Order: sequence, then C-alpha cells, then structure tokens
Amino acid sequence: MNSKRFGAGFLQFSFSDGNNEDKQQEQLKKKEEGNNNVLLRKKRVENKSQMSSSQNNNIPPTNISLISKELINKSENKRILIKNLKDFNIGSRLHFKDEITERQFAIFRTDKNEVYALDCFCYHMGGPLHQGDIEELTCYYGDSNTTQQVNPYNMKKTLMTAASSSVNDKNLTAKKHVCVICPWHHYYISLISGESFYLDLDMKYKSKGTKQRVYPLIYDEELNLYLEIDWRLLLDNKEEIHQSIPKLDSDYYVKIHQKKNKQTDAKPHSVVNKRRQPKPQENNINDSNNTTISQTTVEQEKKE
Repeated sequence: MNSKRFGAGFLQFSFSDGNNEDKQQEQLKKKEEGNNNVLLRKKRVENKSQMSSSQNNNIPPTNISLISKELINKSENKRILIKNLKDFNIGSRLHFKDEITERQFAIFRTDKNEVYALDCFCYHMGGPLHQGDIEELTCYYGDSNTTQQVNPYNMKKTLMTAASSSVNDKNLTAKKHVCVICPWHHYYISLISGESFYLDLDMKYKSKGTKQRVYPLIYDEELNLYLEIDWRLLLDNKEEIHQSIPKLDSDYYVKIHQKKNKQTDAKPHSVVNKRRQPKPQENNINDSNNTTISQTTVEQEKKE
C-alpha cells in the first residue's frame, strides 16, 4: 500500500511539476512583454520630453530683457556672448570661462525658464557653485519682537521658545529667493541678489548680506545670450575708480583664479625647491688647483 501510494504520489507530483513549468514559462513571457512595454513607454516619454524641451528652449526667458543687436556693443559695460538659448536646455547649467577677463561664471537656466549668472566659486571657501542644487527659499527680513537670550547649557529650550514666540511676529516680511546650494558646505546663495542666508533661532532663514557677485543677462533677436560686466570691475589697477564699486567676498576667489591662469608658464613648486646638486669632483680639483696657483702668483708679486 505504501509503495502504491508512493507511486501514485510520484506520478501526481511529476504531473504537477510539468504544469508548474508551463506556468512559469508563461509568467516569464508576460514579464518580458511587460518590461518591453515599460521600455517603450519610457522611450516615448523621453522622446516627448526631448521634443518639448527643444521647443521650450526657443521660448525666451521670463526674467531677462531683449536688446537689439545694434545696441549690444554700444555700452560702457563689457558684454560677453555666452551661448544661444536654443542650445541651452531648461533645467541645466553652464561653467563658462572668459579668456579675455579671465573670469569664471556659473550660469543657470531653471525649470521655470529663468536665467541667472554669478561668480563660479563660492565666497566662503571657493566651492564650485555650478555643481550645486537649486532650491527656492523663503527668507524673512526685518526686526523681530522677541529678543531671546541664548543659554549655551540648554539650547533646546531657547530654540523651542524662540520658535513658539516668533510665529505671530508681524514685523518680519517674507521674500522668496531662487538659491544655489554650495556642494561643499551647503551655503544658500541667492541667484537673484547674491545674498547668503542662515537659519536663525526662530527657525527662519535670514540674510547675511550680499556676498556673491551677480551679473545681469540679456538676449537678442536670434536668442543669443550675453553676460554684462561692469566696466569698473575691469580696472583693477586704478584704485580710485575701482573703489566706487563695492567689493564683495567672492572677488577674493576671482583674483586667486586669475593669478593661477597667469602663472601657467611658471615652474612648478617641486622644480623650484629642488636642492642644488654638488659639483662633480673634477671641477672641485680644478678649483683647488686654481686657488693654489693664484696664491703663488700673489706671493711672487709681493717679493718683487
């Protein structure tokens, strides 16, 4: 009885295995078909997005002004051709180097079709801003009614009291800024004004003042994008004229990179600081002979 049951069970088991294999193959086919459909959908979406982005690139940005080609070169300020907006995708950024002024710029075109330009290196420690993320930040201006005394031994209480007491503060005015976040130390820098922001005890972002230099942008009828530099920034030698424009913290790193570009022909540090090799022995022997000869000639002259 046991053997028959075992045999019947074995037959049933083998028969059921055949059905499972067929089902597994059908499931694999369905998965493959589903994956293929997903890939086709992704390709369609990518093609549509590329088509839409290429069409949207032709739309001029909303935050800069149009100037005719005739008036571009008729200005005291220097205007640099950056790129054609048709080739500058929405949601992308550029690291632009100008060979004449030896300045480097970070240029952004946001998802809202707004274009901004500022010094490429962060005012704090020279971080590459063209690699940073873009984020909208609400910043608060004005004096708050609450004056919190910070207790260094219990910071949690001061933070909680400051946050709870200044929620209904009416003296603060809120403004939105499009900011780039420095990838090195996560500093928030406004693309509109060049201000830097910090998180206060009342858990609100407030301004430190303008730290990064920002540059105006314009475009012509052919959608060529131009960056405008104040003529006073190009006169570093004349201090009297240069003092009329305020200096910012980001100017320090601009000068550093300008000096690096000028010192390309200089010898590297390792070559300059090499130790002097000792002269070969033959030269030393000749030197000793020369000194002895000179001494003898001097003695002979004295005798005469």
